[in-house]
Amino acid sequence: MLKPLFRQTTCDRLPGPEAGRVDARATWTRLAPTHAYAGADAPDTHALDLVTCVKSGEPGLVHNHGHAWIRLVWPDGRYCSLGFFPDESTGVEPDEYPGLTMPGMLLSPDKYDRVGWSDRVTRIPLTPAGFADIVSWLEALQAGRTGGSLAFDLVDRSCVGFVVRAAARAGTDVTADMSPSRFLLDHPVLRPFRHLPPPPRRLRQAGYNLVLACLGGRLRLERQWVRRADGEVAIENIRGFRPVFASWHEVLTRPLPFYHVRGMRDWQERSDGLLSGLSLRPLPDQERDAEPPERTDAHAARAGGDLDQTLIAR
Repeated sequence: MLKPLFRQTTCDRLPGPEAGRVDARATWTRLAPTHAYAGADAPDTHALDLVTCVKSGEPGLVHNHGHAWIRLVWPDGRYCSLGFFPDESTGVEPDEYPGLTMPGMLLSPDKYDRVGWSDRVTRIPLTPAGFADIVSWLEALQAGRTGGSLAFDLVDRSCVGFVVRAAARAGTDVTADMSPSRFLLDHPVLRPFRHLPPPPRRLRQAGYNLVLACLGGRLRLERQWVRRADGEVAIENIRGFRPVFASWHEVLTRPLPFYHVRGMRDWQERSDGLLSGLSLRPLPDQERDAEPPERTDAHAARAGGDLDQTLIAR
């Protein structure tokens, strides 16, 4: 496990010999509305909605960590939802390798859209040109997924990191960065130490980076399973991934944010544009969604559960 400390490497042997789930929602090429806001909840303008959810209480570090995604909203209330996930076809659970850089997937519709687990929605109005710019950016990310455009990790290229970047395209600075020590100090045993002065910031960053380097921060997983046009599932190599740390120097010095749903929900509480009581409906030509799962994948179980099982293909 200490190997990534000494040299940058790939870990293409991590995936199992058989494909994991190949999600049909990850195969889109052009974004189109799949659902709609009802009546008065339509924005009367183009908009970007930033959405977070958690099953109950405050989001945790490992379990019940919640999820964040976006909705692109048309002026008549139609919208498409889009969320960023680790590619399940690899068979790799990123919680076991927190620093690992691996293939991600953009799912539309998002797994957790319309579930209603303590949703918080922040709306950013957009001009038609701004809306078109975000759509073009998202479609370019999807088109470049085999060229490294959809790198996923649990540090800053997570579901929350994706939402932060989407908001930045709309001119909004989302503050979702937080210290992992905040979760540790929530533990009853460590709670009395909350009021002690923290170590110097550079020392904390170096310690955090060193732990991540030991947990896959120098590693890249550059293969995933894809379903081809003929229906066959095959391994595809990914190019262009950059690991969290490309050198020992970066391990010691790189300022690295940690984006988390809890930090983003705190920002939503402080920001303007927070909506509540929204009414949503699927469009007539869309398959049903938001059904309770009969089985869960490991990553979704930690978030609170998987959804839209009818849209998953093997």
